[in-house]
Amino acid sequence: MSENIKAGAVSHRRLTTQMHIDQSGLPSQAADVVQRVVRRTRLWPREREDVTRELIAHFADGLEAGASVDQLIRDFGDPEKAARLIRRAKKRNRPWWWHTQERLGQLLLVLVAVYLGLWVWLMTGKPQPSVDYIAQLNAAAMAVPSDQAAWPIYREAAIAYKLNQFDTSPLYVKEADKRLHLARPDDSQWSAMVAYLDRHAELIDMIHQGAARPGLGFIAGHDMDITQRDRLAFYGEEQATVIEQPTEDRSYAQQLAEESLIGVLLPHLGMMRKMAELMVADMRLAAVAGDGARIVKDMESIIGLARHAREIPLVVNDLVGVSILSMGLREVSDILHHRKQSLDVAQWIQIAHLLASIDPLMQVRFEGERMFMYDTLQRVYAPNGQITSEGMKYLLHLDQLIVTTNHNDASYQQLSMSMGLPLVYIVMADRGQMQTKYDHYMDLTAKRAVKPFWQQLSEPSESKLFVDQLMSSNLGFVRYWPVVVLAPALDGVSGTMANLIALRDAVQVAIALELYQRELKQYPDTLGQLVPRYLPTMPVDHSTGKELLYRMVDGQPMLYGRGLDGDDDGGLMSKKALRALASDKPG
Repeated sequence: MSENIKAGAVSHRRLTTQMHIDQSGLPSQAADVVQRVVRRTRLWPREREDVTRELIAHFADGLEAGASVDQLIRDFGDPEKAARLIRRAKKRNRPWWWHTQERLGQLLLVLVAVYLGLWVWLMTGKPQPSVDYIAQLNAAAMAVPSDQAAWPIYREAAIAYKLNQFDTSPLYVKEADKRLHLARPDDSQWSAMVAYLDRHAELIDMIHQGAARPGLGFIAGHDMDITQRDRLAFYGEEQATVIEQPTEDRSYAQQLAEESLIGVLLPHLGMMRKMAELMVADMRLAAVAGDGARIVKDMESIIGLARHAREIPLVVNDLVGVSILSMGLREVSDILHHRKQSLDVAQWIQIAHLLASIDPLMQVRFEGERMFMYDTLQRVYAPNGQITSEGMKYLLHLDQLIVTTNHNDASYQQLSMSMGLPLVYIVMADRGQMQTKYDHYMDLTAKRAVKPFWQQLSEPSESKLFVDQLMSSNLGFVRYWPVVVLAPALDGVSGTMANLIALRDAVQVAIALELYQRELKQYPDTLGQLVPRYLPTMPVDHSTGKELLYRMVDGQPMLYGRGLDGDDDGGLMSKKALRALASDKPG
């Protein structure tokens, strides 16, 4: 009904305009000109009435002055041009709110046109990964000659003993299925541990053979890149079949994700850690048997395993190497405390030299983490540095490494991401800016990692402050969100490595004390007496940077630091610290 009323109102206005013309008494030629001009002005109804009256008055005045109709029409000019001029003049007289509305509408049209143009331009861009970061990651492994690679030996050991299902729990004393510590001769679990190691003597020999080789030679890749023999080692016979390369059509975003560096698998690390557990248990058995040469050999293999674990320059590999070395160092410490006579002087010197050789294995490396980000950036941005639709899909599905398989959801997500791409382009940093920001973060992290541990403890983390500043700013978070989301928290890694260095240094000092005692039949009054014959320099308390503290307790040497408070508490520790020290579980 409202539409009828509206239509009636419009017709009434048109009739009113026509009525003015009909009642004017103008000749038909002049009336026709008035009607044509009014119709072509396309003005509001009230404005058309005003124009109608003005034009009628114009022609009426001319006729009254004696001019002919033809002359008036000629003088009036082109009706089309007159209509345009009249429309322009009337629009200038409209209220301010109308002009504001018109300008906003024009601005909106311009913005829509620019947005659509930008969208078309961005949709033409595609990521074109040009750097093979997987090959760079595997560079060291690929350089290992096949006859010097440990991986073939480890792999055959894994297949023969099914290391993918290998259970090392018989090596440990447990309580309610929780591992407490490696079994000792006075534990009820000891006989089970001895029998377990005896059953796996051939496996231990194979680990020794592999650990003695200079390189690992394991080439990391995606699931579909794993050979059948490797799959048999990692997953057993149930999953030994090689995964075929996908033949069906894949979206480009899915291809980007499936071929990315972040999808590389490292299943060998877990197996190597289990091998290290066997080596540590064998060290304990050798210590009980008084077999010093075997202890040295086990420690050599532990270091070899750690070196092999670090062949791929990723932080996760370094952390596995730290775990393996920590297990070995803590066992050496345990032997010093309980069965130091298991090794003669020459063998303790061998152990000391082995520990001095692991400095390169106690450095945190970040080149692999940089590769992860660089590979991500080349899969998100086009070569000219612009963000891409395919790259956004890759980022949003990075945690799953696949594009959603729900076609309806996928279509909706792809449409929404595509239409929002210009906004992302405007807000998010380009590739160069993103990489610069990430490199700055990694530079801060690397700078902190090489500082002594006591400085790391006393100084705020610049890399953490950097990320916190980005996260505290809405603009910074949105502009650099790949950096915020994908940048790993690496300060803890530096602390873990520093703890390993402190443990290694303390064990070296303990060995020096043992060698001093064996030669002089007494312990030194101060650690300074160990320098330079038994130690090259004064040992450092890694919690403060001052000299390491030392005293005798019940006829045995005690090494300790001042702790975070910087006080000499005589080596007293909290219950939590004592439990951590007493525990010799791996890791």
